[in-house]
Amino acid sequence: MAGARFIRRGIDDYSNVANFVETEIIAISDNLLFSFVQIRGSIPLFWEQKQKGLVNKIYIKRSRELTSHVFEGHLNDITSDYNRVVMINLVKKGLPDEAKLSENLQILLNSHPRKDVKHIWFDFHGETHGENFQKI
Repeated sequence: MAGARFIRRGIDDYSNVANFVETEIIAISDNLLFSFVQIRGSIPLFWEQKQKGLVNKIYIKRSRELTSHVFEGHLNDITSDYNRVVMINLVKKGLPDEAKLSENLQILLNSHPRKDVKHIWFDFHGETHGENFQKI
């Protein structure tokens, strides 16, 4: 699902999320090899974001029931590639539309319980307000 970050959102019918990126850091120390892989992508729901005046409006395009199958496929894809996944949600809870995305994501995660996927919400903007990036 390639496309501009503010145009392409969500998941497609093949369990691919928009704006998916993988970054790997490899470090070698003595006789040890370490690898850390970070992936990022759009929230795995059917949704879009449209500009209405000065405000971005978020629309959820399909019900949780119609999303469930491809959501499960996405979880299967990432856990088969990366084994254990920690999903860090950076969506702002204070904005109603974004909170709706987080709520729907949490409901789907609860309906597809997995020991290999952990979900954490982190208020990045709240924690780093005033350029306090040391709080990360």
